[in-house]
Amino acid sequence: MEPVSRRLLQSNPDPEALIQAAPAGCAETAPELAPLIRSDASALPAQEQPPHGDGSARPKANNPLAGRQTHLEAMMRGIAKALGRSMEDLTATADQARVPAEPASPPQLLGQTAQRKRTSARSPRRRHRQDFEAGILKSFAARWRTSDQIKLIRKSPPPDGKFSFAVIGDAEPGRFWFARLLFNKPGMFWKLLKQALSLPADFTVQLGDMVSRGRMPDYLGFIRRLAAADSKRPYLTVIGNHDRRAPHHESDSRLYRAAFGRNNYHFDYGGVRFVVLDTSKKKLSVRQLQWLDQALDTDQKKIVFTHMPPAPLHLWSDFLTLRGAGGFKKGAPEFTAIVSRRRVDRVYLGHIHGYGVTDYLGVRYVLTGGGGSPLYPTKAPHFYHFLTVTVGPDGIVDSVHPLR
Repeated sequence: MEPVSRRLLQSNPDPEALIQAAPAGCAETAPELAPLIRSDASALPAQEQPPHGDGSARPKANNPLAGRQTHLEAMMRGIAKALGRSMEDLTATADQARVPAEPASPPQLLGQTAQRKRTSARSPRRRHRQDFEAGILKSFAARWRTSDQIKLIRKSPPPDGKFSFAVIGDAEPGRFWFARLLFNKPGMFWKLLKQALSLPADFTVQLGDMVSRGRMPDYLGFIRRLAAADSKRPYLTVIGNHDRRAPHHESDSRLYRAAFGRNNYHFDYGGVRFVVLDTSKKKLSVRQLQWLDQALDTDQKKIVFTHMPPAPLHLWSDFLTLRGAGGFKKGAPEFTAIVSRRRVDRVYLGHIHGYGVTDYLGVRYVLTGGGGSPLYPTKAPHFYHFLTVTVGPDGIVDSVHPLR
């Protein structure tokens, strides 16, 4: 097994960012860890130098990464201590908690020839690093696993069949500095979340794009802030395109799944079937559409959460002269047909940082993307807000709450 420090070294982490991103559970360890990370390498135990081919020791001057490797090992010792575990145990957990790659739909199901994925670019070192990151993140985010959050929701069924939940849209503050400077203000999502937690609701759903990019430091920082919010209310997530490793390109969702669990899932509560659907890849596969159709095969009320709007909703998905550019196209006609045939009561959407309501093929679609991301000029009214949704015998009522 490759040493922990060598694997982490390939990820080029920022020590200061890791200190700041440490979750609440590591607060008492961070002060002790910080001097180790920031200290001069000469003050720490010297690292044994790998030998030359002739067996002689490699001079320190020829190994500029030795000091950095020492810092990384000190960092990992602090993380292990924060979790109350040994380095060997932490390493073994990380290797065992490998998150499998997303299953591809079989060629006969898609009706087309499956493209062979390029694996040569993924070196063993890179795979080791990604597996290790996923294992660490799984430990840090254990409290927020979707399966455990659903168990908490089911513990308290509504006695009279009436309940409510909160919906918050895109949260990431902006991937680029100019977006944050021109179209956003710091900390908007956390202010909205605090406001939402002050209102009575049975659980909260976040509609995706919780981080600017699906990388380890981004997820650690988000989970740390989520833990600091000290929410006792169940919290569910939807994956957005920014929650993947490369937001605007074909990429994996390994870190999202390590932190929260499955991308597509459903559960029942209070006479309602809730379905969470992954549209973060800007498309839906045949397998997803078949799964969705089966998940909606119920006599209960039906509510769907997904990140991107389908392209046929031109009111929100059109951008300037580009029709459907702000939504997903592949699988969109089939998606709208399925939710119409299954008589879905609501579809809640994000991705477009605004608010709007429209009916399409007999289904009500609610756009609520103003959860703290940059408010770009769009066709939809754009302002920071969240929703509370009340479900009862009289139907479903959406209430909009602008940021106070």
